[in-house]
Amino acid sequence: MISSITYICLFLLNFHFTILPFNSFSFHAKLTEKDLLIGQDSLILTENFENDFSWKKNSIGYPQFAEDHAFEVVDSPVFSGKRSGKFELRYGDKMATKNGGPRAEVLFPKQDHFERWYSFAVFFPSIGWERDRDDELISQWHSGKGTPTLALRVISGNLKLRIGYDSQIPSSQWSYYDFGNIPKDQWNEFVFHVVHSYGKDGLVEVWRNGEKLVTHNGPNMYLEGDLPRWKIGIYKSTWRKRKTDVDLRVIYFDNIKLANQNADLNLMMSREVL
Repeated sequence: MISSITYICLFLLNFHFTILPFNSFSFHAKLTEKDLLIGQDSLILTENFENDFSWKKNSIGYPQFAEDHAFEVVDSPVFSGKRSGKFELRYGDKMATKNGGPRAEVLFPKQDHFERWYSFAVFFPSIGWERDRDDELISQWHSGKGTPTLALRVISGNLKLRIGYDSQIPSSQWSYYDFGNIPKDQWNEFVFHVVHSYGKDGLVEVWRNGEKLVTHNGPNMYLEGDLPRWKIGIYKSTWRKRKTDVDLRVIYFDNIKLANQNADLNLMMSREVL
C-alpha cells in the first residue's frame, strides 16, 4: 500500500511539471537558466501575461519597480491573447535600485551560455511616449559593469540599437543602427540573436516583424566581463539629475521569449517566417 506521504510527493511532482510550461516566472529570482528550461523547442522562458503570476515578488523575472504604477497587466492594447504588460515611469519616481537612474524594468536570470535568442512585441502609445530630445532604454543587456554595451534605445524620437565593446584602452567603442522614427500606436515584434563576446566571433542579428535589420559582427561586450543579463522596460538615467522635455513614459510589451543557442527565428516569432 502506498503511504500518504508518497501520494503527496507524487502530487507535488506532477504539479511542478504541469505548471512550469505555462508560468515560467513562478520561481525565486536566484534560480538560473538551467532551472528554467521548460523543455519545449529550446525555450528557457516565456511571458505572455495571460495568467495572474506575472512578475510578482517571488517570480523568476526580478522586478525593479519603485512605484505601484510601474507595472500592471492590462487588457488593451494586446499583441496576442487577451493581456499585455504595461510599464510606466514618471519623473520624480523613487529609485528602484541603488545605482543608475529611475527605472521600471524586469531583470532576467544570469546567462550560462554566450549564445542566446530574445524576442518581444512592443507598443509605443502616442499619449505616453511623446518625443523627447533625451534618450532612454527599452531593452538592454547589462553585465553589471558601466553602461550596457548592447541596448535598444530611443534617442530624439528615433529607435536605435547601440553596440559597444572594450578596446585595449579603458574607453568603449560604439556602433549605432538607426531604425527610424518610433512606430506609434502599433505593435512591432523584435527578435535578437546574439553571440555575446569581446572577440571577433561576436554577433548581433536583429529582425523586426520578420524583416532583418542588422547583422553586426565583432565584439559586443566588455573585455573580461561577465555574460550579460537581459532587461526590458523603461530606464531613463537623466531623470535622476533633471527633468527633460517630458515627464511620463508608458510602454507595452507582449510575447516575451528567451531561448537557448538551439533556437531559430521561427521559434521566436509569433508567425512563421518563410
